[in-house]
Amino acid sequence: MKPKTSFIWEYFSEINSSVARCNICEKDYSRKGRTTSCLKNHLKSKHTKMFEELEKRIAENAEQGQPTYSTSTDTGSKTKHLSLQECLTKNVCWDSSYPKSKETDRLIGEMIALEDLPFNFVEGVGFRRLINTILPRYKMRGRQFFTSLVCDDLYNSVANKIKVLLKDLEKISFTTDVWSDTSSGTSLVGLTAHGVNEGFERVRIILKCEIMEGRHTGQVISTKIESILEEWGIKHDTVHCVVRDRGNNMIKAMQISGFTDFNCVIPQIQCCIKKVILSEEWVQEIIEKVKKVSTHFNHSLVAQDELKAIQEIRMKQFPLSTIQDCPTRWNSIFYILKRFVKIKDSLVLYLTTKQFVSFSPDDLSTIDLLLKLLAPFGELTKELSNSKNSIGMVIPHMYVILTTLKAEKDNQNMPEKIKALFVKDILEISERFGDLNKNLLCSVSAYLDPRYKTKFFNSFEREEVEAIIVNLCQNQTIHENKDCSPIHKKRKIDNQIATSSSSCSMLLQSVQSILSSSESEAEDDQLTTLKLVLQNYVKERRLSLEEDPLMWWRQNGYKYTVLLPIVRQYLSTPPSSYTREQLFSGASLIYTDKRKNLRGEKASKLLFLKYNLPVINYEC
Repeated sequence: MKPKTSFIWEYFSEINSSVARCNICEKDYSRKGRTTSCLKNHLKSKHTKMFEELEKRIAENAEQGQPTYSTSTDTGSKTKHLSLQECLTKNVCWDSSYPKSKETDRLIGEMIALEDLPFNFVEGVGFRRLINTILPRYKMRGRQFFTSLVCDDLYNSVANKIKVLLKDLEKISFTTDVWSDTSSGTSLVGLTAHGVNEGFERVRIILKCEIMEGRHTGQVISTKIESILEEWGIKHDTVHCVVRDRGNNMIKAMQISGFTDFNCVIPQIQCCIKKVILSEEWVQEIIEKVKKVSTHFNHSLVAQDELKAIQEIRMKQFPLSTIQDCPTRWNSIFYILKRFVKIKDSLVLYLTTKQFVSFSPDDLSTIDLLLKLLAPFGELTKELSNSKNSIGMVIPHMYVILTTLKAEKDNQNMPEKIKALFVKDILEISERFGDLNKNLLCSVSAYLDPRYKTKFFNSFEREEVEAIIVNLCQNQTIHENKDCSPIHKKRKIDNQIATSSSSCSMLLQSVQSILSSSESEAEDDQLTTLKLVLQNYVKERRLSLEEDPLMWWRQNGYKYTVLLPIVRQYLSTPPSSYTREQLFSGASLIYTDKRKNLRGEKASKLLFLKYNLPVINYEC
């Protein structure tokens, strides 16, 4: 007779292969099919306390990871037998405090936030059928439960972990803007934190999307931002800078709050393009033709099929469709023209049989030249949108943009009207970005980026930047050693002099003079040391553009420890507010037709969870 491994046999004795006797009431029961189901049913109906004890032991055994089946060698091979726990799954659900049940609740809540799902999704037939199949013992909750779980428990858990991350950042940069949804009547002001921790890892945290009511004045925006910072325990002197758009209300808000701010580069670039290109009527006419073609294919499946046939059969090309205009997309015009040029041969063949629009050879040549004008800006916008880059890249890339435009302008074969566009673009870029080297945020960041260093500074600019960095390092040292600073010592001596007797005043003043002289010499030594550190840094091999500057500082920082706090501070600032655009794109996905009545407070928490759960590796 094979050994019995199920807990049920502690309450029964096997008489033979088909009969078992209850040890409690001593009654015999037939075991049809040689299973333990009837024995379990007997305990459940006649001996309730024993049945509850049995269930508890099975649950504890499962939590410890013990197998739920036994093996038999009666037939010479391993055979699985259903355990009592598996027999109970159809009838008994997990308690709400059961670990597996709590884990499932949390995962469902995370899914709602990450995938922009409405809370009533959990009440859908398809989802409930799926859960009943894969987790039959899980007791499904309703919309109200998951609303509370996500907006209270899950949010608070993630927020506590985010606060820990923020404490590791000595200085924090921010991006901010205001977003409105007309369908729901909701306006949000977003604030995203950017920093570099002591391990030289870039940290990006969506702090909050605060509800905006009434007019979006500078005072209102300033108050909202201040309240968000206070909520997260971020002190005013921790704020390094704020990257914002050129809106008057945003500029006013920064002035009221007293924050160092910086204009987002990408909108300024797009303003240059629109002011130069779209101001010319003949350019607008050509672009409108291209847009008309894109709209035609977007509205007609038959036209798409015809174009695909031309590309595959006649041109032997991989089929590509046209790109539709998107006014809110920064590089929309560039991508439309780029796709048009790529498939222009098949488009021309298609248009020869149609009458709604036509392109002359001069039009096609102009489109090629316009694309050449826009290409550098398209690449720059892509680089500026990379969250791994810092504001230090702005000076080098704008220098390259101007150099490229000037080289193209001098091309002898370029038509005069196109050359005029290049000239206007150069003037516009120079006017908007000509003083970047004088901007403290950009110049210091570029200098401390091992990919650029002093490459884009003349000798005078280099001396200025190095003087600023030396001053920043000295201020940092004074801040860290406040009690030992020369100023503190001087005040201490002055107090001693004031409290001394008049007969000793002359002697103490002499001592004061000697001490001040020593401190002055110490400051000179410190200045010399800092300059030597910068010289050694500049002599280091310049990184390639593909290498990570933060990784370099992590590996070589031990040689320049005095610079590290300044490096983490200035390389934390992003070159644009692209993360803000991502945030508001997420907001637009939250307010779908199924969630138009979602309150602003819940929308804010959902956005927070969506973007910050990956930051903490979903460990909440």
